[in-house]
Order: sequence, then C-alpha cells, then structure tokens
Amino acid sequence: MTRDRRKKPRANTALRNASPTKRSPRARRSCRAVRLRFHVPPKPMLQPDHALLGDLRRVARRLRTDRLSCRAYELHGLFHSEIFRRRFGSWTEALRRAGLHPASRRLTIEQLHHNMYALWRHFKGKPSVEKVTLRHSAVGWGAYVQRFGSWHRAQLAFTLWIRNPANRRKAYRAWRGSKAERRRAARRISSRPMKRRAASGSPIVTLTMRFRVLRRDRYRCRACGRSPATDPKTVLHVDHIRPVSKGGGLGGRALRNLQTLCKDCNLGKRDTT
Repeated sequence: MTRDRRKKPRANTALRNASPTKRSPRARRSCRAVRLRFHVPPKPMLQPDHALLGDLRRVARRLRTDRLSCRAYELHGLFHSEIFRRRFGSWTEALRRAGLHPASRRLTIEQLHHNMYALWRHFKGKPSVEKVTLRHSAVGWGAYVQRFGSWHRAQLAFTLWIRNPANRRKAYRAWRGSKAERRRAARRISSRPMKRRAASGSPIVTLTMRFRVLRRDRYRCRACGRSPATDPKTVLHVDHIRPVSKGGGLGGRALRNLQTLCKDCNLGKRDTT
C-alpha cells in the first residue's frame, strides 16, 4: 500500500475556514485560545510621572468629571492610589499636577444626621459601631468620631435633632428619595476589587468584647487548656467559633460566637468550625 503523503491543512487553518455554526465546542474553545492576549501589566514604580498623571486624566475623562477620589480611581485606573502618594507626596498634589481637583467628602452635620436616620431605619433600632460598614452607610463611623468626638456623642446629637418634627419629616423624605442612589452606591462598593475589605475583612472585635471573652473563659485556651499563668509563652487569641467566611459575624449573640484559643490552636483551626 502506498501512504498518502499529501499535506494535511493545519488545525488553525481548518478552524478558520470552517463556518461558525459548524464548529464544535472544542473547536470554538481552540479559536478563543488562538485569540488570547498575553499581557503583563507595567510595574507602577517604574512608570514615569507623565504616565501616572496621564492615567489620572484618562479616568477623569471616562467619568466626565474634574474631581476624582481615590475610590473612583481604583475602580477604573491601572495603579493603586498609594503609588501616587509615594511619588508625589499626597493624593491632592498628584491631582493638582494632573490639572484635577480632589472630591469633596466633608459632609454637613445635617447630612450626617440623615445618614444616621437611614442606619436607624435599616437596623430597626440604635446602630452599634460594629455594624456600621460602607454597605449600609454613605460614610464610615470615623466621620462621626471626627465631627462629634465619639460614636455615642454622635447618636446623642442625632436624637436631639430628630425630636424636631420638621427635621423628622425632612430626614424621612431624604431617606425615601435617596433609595436609588443608595443602591447605586452599594453596587459601586460591592464591585470594588477588594482584596480590600468586604469579602475578606472580619467584623470588629472591640477591646471590651475581648476582655469579656477572656474573663468568661478564665484566660485559658478552650482547646488545649494552656494559660499564660502556667506557661508565660502562651499567647491568647479571641477566635470566631463559626468563621466569618461561613456566615459567623457579630449579631445579637456576638459573645456566643467568640472563644479563647491560644495562638497555635487558632492557627491550626483556621476557618473550620
């Protein structure tokens, strides 16, 4: 027998000549693999100043604004905002060199009270500082601490302000009218590429809660029984019994979800229950 020595067409040529409707799923995946782009993003610290400032202007043109915040840039830019602070000294100075202006985030006292009203309605009662996150609030609890001195004083000022019926009606209209804006803000925050907070950050365990958990467990690891009283090298941690990644958080039964573990047991437990 004589072997047919005619050259067979290459796979890529055959895929290119075949009609899209007749291609198998495996062939379509191969076509996508052929068009795959291999790109290594540039190293930020090796970029010249004009490249960094040019990216700031690009994001501003895309958003159609001349006022740019760190959060808005990190959603659409190529670099992290910390690069601009290290290179130019501050975020404001980087914006000034790019011909832009910083986004004004200083809210009035009335706007802070309206936000507190929205939190009160969302949690159906007095919100604690552990529950305040950017998913529920337009600003963080730090803005209240800076303006009023503490979270408790901010709530006292809000209760005095809301007793006025005119203020109550105004806050209710603002709460009802800003529902669409709150949804858009929640989508922007949830779409943020966070290694940053919401997905990986655990709820706050205050020092008071830590002390109560340690005192309840008699300053002893609940897994192995070690204690700093008998072993000075023992380091105690406050651990979530049900991990935050599996739904364990700080609700009404916060202390029941916390336990005392030594450092070795806590690292060995990881995210298991």
